[in-house]
Amino acid sequence: MAFYQDITEVEKLRKQLARLDRLNLIGEMAAGVAHEIRNPMTVVMGYLQMLSARSDTSRKDKYDIIMEELNRINSIVTDFLSLAKNKLVEKEANNLNDIIQSIYPLISADAMKNNIDVQLDLASEMPELLLNEKEIKQLILNLSRNAFEAMTAKQNRFCITTRVYTDRIELITTDNGCGIEPQYLEKIFDPFFTTKDNGTGLGLAVCLSIIERHQGTVEIQSEVGKGTSVIISFMRP
Repeated sequence: MAFYQDITEVEKLRKQLARLDRLNLIGEMAAGVAHEIRNPMTVVMGYLQMLSARSDTSRKDKYDIIMEELNRINSIVTDFLSLAKNKLVEKEANNLNDIIQSIYPLISADAMKNNIDVQLDLASEMPELLLNEKEIKQLILNLSRNAFEAMTAKQNRFCITTRVYTDRIELITTDNGCGIEPQYLEKIFDPFFTTKDNGTGLGLAVCLSIIERHQGTVEIQSEVGKGTSVIISFMRP
């Protein structure tokens, strides 16, 4: 039994290292091409805004659609850059509850569009952690929006929870959406893996990169037809 467990742990570690190599390769490639992509995009967007301001109102909707698509390209490039595990981020003492509450209005606005009930269940006493506030906000937003996309009119409850333990602090998101098929659980954090028609497969990969840059861990608990919980643990200093 012990030998079997050792083999399992080695295989698990091998898969983690292979995934990290892929993430870093993608991040390095993105860093190399981001400048070349964004420079012409900035010029195009500038001229587009100028043309939109000079055109009649009947064409404004078309310009807006083009601008939205250019912004989407820019967002995808940003996601690519976020995949690199060795990306340098500045961390400072932050209260996780405060970060959640600061982004709660944006999450609520997204939820209202889909008639989703969002609840917060935050620990009463929250010690500070070394966090990059911008990245933690992106992490929470990505997890929230991913959960919203898995819900239907009858599956419309979402909760963000924090828990404090002696050795760690947990950030938990819980939904009662469609759940994740067991065969997909090992793949959901892989770059470009998606089961959505219009997905890029980068949102959860970015989440994992952010978690690992904060020396955190993540666990997924999911049951098809009942929902999913994402449990992120940050070690206390």
